[in-house]
Amino acid sequence: MIFVSILILFLLGAGIGALLGWASKALKVEGDPRVDELEAMLPGGQCGQCGEAGCRQAAEAMVAGRLAPSCCPPVAMP
Repeated sequence: MIFVSILILFLLGAGIGALLGWASKALKVEGDPRVDELEAMLPGGQCGQCGEAGCRQAAEAMVAGRLAPSCCPPVAMP
């Protein structure tokens, strides 16, 4: 009897895992490559001196035009 319940839980977990794996590939949202490129240039220290929570958010704001590229004090950008 206990083996049946273990088997049912195993099959249920495997089914949900397979569904989540499929969903992560089928419903993937592509990001803006400009944001990825800018984020790679930033120091990644998450210091918050630019007014954003982190470097990813700062890069998104720069691409959107809400933040100047020279806003990051630790990086000397030309």
